[in-house]
Amino acid sequence: VCSYALTNEFYVSPNGNGTECSQGAPCASIKAGVSAACTSQNETPSISASTVWVTDGIYVMEEEIDISCINTLNIQSVNGSASTVLVGRPFNGNDLQHIMKATTTSSSIEVRGFQIAGVITSDRIFDFNGPVNVAFDDIALHQCSCSNELFYIGNSQVFNMSSVFLNETKSSTIISTYRIQSGTIRGLVGELLGANGTFFYFYNFNEFSFSDVTITDVLEVSEFMSAIGARIDSPFSISGMKLVKVHGLVSSMESTAFLIGANCNFTMENSHLSQLTQYTTLINTFGEARLRNNSFTSINVVDLLWHSISSVNSNLLSMTDCSFSLLLINQAIVAIASGTNGNMYISGITILDSVVAPQFFLLNSIGDYWTIEDSDFSNLSVYYLTRILDTHSTTSLTFRNVNGSGLEKPGPNVVPIQASSALVSIGSDSLSKQQVLLTMEDCSFRDMKFPLLLGQDANATLSNCELSHTIAENIISTTGGSISIFNSSFTHNSARSLIHIEASSDVIISNSLFAYNFVLQAVLDLDNSQTLLKQLEIHNNIVKAEGKSVVSISGNEENIVQAINGRNNTGQLGGVFSCTDGPYLSISNSTFHNNSADYGGAIYSYDGCSLELSDIIVTNCRANIDGGAFWISGYSSGSISD
Repeated sequence: VCSYALTNEFYVSPNGNGTECSQGAPCASIKAGVSAACTSQNETPSISASTVWVTDGIYVMEEEIDISCINTLNIQSVNGSASTVLVGRPFNGNDLQHIMKATTTSSSIEVRGFQIAGVITSDRIFDFNGPVNVAFDDIALHQCSCSNELFYIGNSQVFNMSSVFLNETKSSTIISTYRIQSGTIRGLVGELLGANGTFFYFYNFNEFSFSDVTITDVLEVSEFMSAIGARIDSPFSISGMKLVKVHGLVSSMESTAFLIGANCNFTMENSHLSQLTQYTTLINTFGEARLRNNSFTSINVVDLLWHSISSVNSNLLSMTDCSFSLLLINQAIVAIASGTNGNMYISGITILDSVVAPQFFLLNSIGDYWTIEDSDFSNLSVYYLTRILDTHSTTSLTFRNVNGSGLEKPGPNVVPIQASSALVSIGSDSLSKQQVLLTMEDCSFRDMKFPLLLGQDANATLSNCELSHTIAENIISTTGGSISIFNSSFTHNSARSLIHIEASSDVIISNSLFAYNFVLQAVLDLDNSQTLLKQLEIHNNIVKAEGKSVVSISGNEENIVQAINGRNNTGQLGGVFSCTDGPYLSISNSTFHNNSADYGGAIYSYDGCSLELSDIIVTNCRANIDGGAFWISGYSSGSISD
């Protein structure tokens, strides 16, 4: 029968030969020291905490350490992990099952200051299921391996990990937690690691945080991080993470680097993710998600961020001050799907180099409010900057202070060719027929190689925007809905038609400039739409041979034109305006100077157009064939006053 000193401190030394693990007669193994501490607590429950001090040296782990303390236990090296090493060796011909294991439900355990080298276990390295509080600090693992988790923490109140270093270590999962209240991992560094399951797995928690974590060179891990089964509105945050060279399983059909489940309020900030490949999705979120001040470089996945919106709750996606460079994305940078409502806020996006993707933002089956502001999308290779496929409710999409320069389609060898492309593409939901409210404020786009807007049943408003040096079939093309343009300029563009609007209930364009554009059909091509054009500067535009006019109006709708200054334009059927196929067109308080066309140097009217002109001035306009000022024919009617 052994007797133990009733003390709170026990001692271990590689050269020890004591049985009571006292300072004067330390034990030779950590297992003996832990056993002494736990026996002391069990015999004297009033001892609230015990510490096992482990002196410098090398300890061969021949048996696992079974922790059965009923109160707090600290297992701590005297001088830290650099001088206290645990090494592995097969026991009875088999690997160890664990290094440390605890199943007690009332104690708190802290392990501090150990290096573990060359340990192989058949289950886990650390298996703690039940302690109230668990903490690891200053732990280093080198060339270790196990069949399951390196660290498993279950059914605990608080889990803290800090200053952990992992090198050339393999397992199914690095860290796994189950049913904990609060978890914190800070200062974790890992390199040359392998995990054939989920690298980090967290299930059923109230809150969890990562900070200052660096992971490099991870091969074939199906999921890097999974946080699921959280309680309602559980915070899950990542800050200061550096993730480099992490590769998914080659054979996996669908995999996710970060899977963040419902009920998580997810935050990632001040982090850098680089050289991640072979994943279907980089980040998949099902609850609220906020990304701040992150950079994404050299990533090859199908979707960088997939955000699924709850059908019940209005979930927020916020992305601010993030940068993207050297990406190859097969579907979308940000994909939003599967819900009835939600809110998205995007701000401070910077493109450092060419990003290749079919869509930057893909919005599918969504509603509510989506804002993109203070962002630069220059030198971006995409088919669509924002693509809205359908909506379950009225959707508001706002661009504010957004700059786009040098946007173009990806090359044919990068991603599959799309039939069409646009900065913003809006498709109507064939089931709900809900509309999209698009607003662009204080935006600038230049040197693009595709349209600004392709819209169906959209209500679009552009104000204080600039569009220049862009080449496209139609730079703005909408069918149905309405469009309003205020205080904007369109210069030095080339297109079939700069703006093509068809069957719109309401078109308003005012206080805007259209100059130095080269088009095949028209600068403004308005068909079957109710139109108000007011206070426009239209000059030095050219319509190619066999085209129409600078402003072409057709269809059986009412069109009002006021305070137009049209000068130095060259059209084919009308130097500035053409009116065909039965519309009513009223032009008043306008000036036309030095314009030319084949027919109608200023205005062309044909095939049932009802033309009314008042208070206009026409000077120095000319026709190559007929109608130096006006050409009116084909059952058209006209009146001129003032």
